[in-house]
Amino acid sequence: MKLSLDMLTPREFEVLAHLSQGDSNRKIALDLHICERTVKNHVGRIYRKVGIPSGANKRAWIAIQMERKEKLKIPDLPKNKRT
Repeated sequence: MKLSLDMLTPREFEVLAHLSQGDSNRKIALDLHICERTVKNHVGRIYRKVGIPSGANKRAWIAIQMERKEKLKIPDLPKNKRT
């Protein structure tokens, strides 16, 4: 299954970039200056929009797909955002 990013909002795209780095919801919330509940909502919408297979380990599936980010043209996070 190919990861489709066409339907993601700019904020969902930012959250997805953090997910691909293996960041927790808490870390994403701190980095993006939003609450954890908002991150959880974004993550749920991302999973639905990209069509992650049911029963999949969703974060692992995202990470594997994002390893192909050169094909997807996903920019790396700025280094100061990874800490």
